[in-house]
Amino acid sequence: NPFSSKITLVSYGTKQTVQIFNAIGYLVYHTEIENEKIEIDLGKECSGIYFVRVGLNTLKIIKE
Repeated sequence: NPFSSKITLVSYGTKQTVQIFNAIGYLVYHTEIENEKIEIDLGKECSGIYFVRVGLNTLKIIKE
């Protein structure tokens, strides 16, 4: 599902590193979360494909 400005991540358990990369591999966001729900505002980023890495898992998302 495409998004327009914000994404929400929920972490349960151990501390996780969150990284968001644009389509050319540039790191646009980085934080660590543990047992929390966070909302990340990517409204200033260009439309396109982004990759969200949480720990060892990577997901592709699309910004409209």
